[in-house]
Amino acid sequence: FLKTNLNFFNVFRLQKKRIFFSSFSLYVRATNFSKKKLGSLGICIGRFTKNKKFKFLIPFVNLLLKNKNLLSVIVNKNGEKVFLCGKHLSKENLIKISKNFSRNDCLLILNKRNVPIGFGEIRKNYLFLEKSKRKEILLINQGDTGLYIRNI
Repeated sequence: FLKTNLNFFNVFRLQKKRIFFSSFSLYVRATNFSKKKLGSLGICIGRFTKNKKFKFLIPFVNLLLKNKNLLSVIVNKNGEKVFLCGKHLSKENLIKISKNFSRNDCLLILNKRNVPIGFGEIRKNYLFLEKSKRKEILLINQGDTGLYIRNI
């Protein structure tokens, strides 16, 4: 019974200021190797900066997609370009946005084709969203798929 159900448990592991996500069965198998010989285990979903702040990385989006109560934003073509360049989004870049979110919530950013391009933090409550100006920055870029291109 235990052997067949091990795949349902997940483990978060801290290694060299990075957080890795893996299944429990993979974690148990990795105990056969010494820590020096083990480079990494699982998917790196985030890291701690020099200022000891936690920064999520793009593989974290795959974990967000498994959540059914996911808050998301659909952006227009211009908003997609702006976001992938690492900039923040204003009201004019948003097409559709989830309801019932509060300030500082994490939202998944999708393009017109519902492909996830990153995630960000909303600066206003849903009730105050309509009162905001067109050029006012509403969504802070926390991570996007363009990061890999910019760092090459």
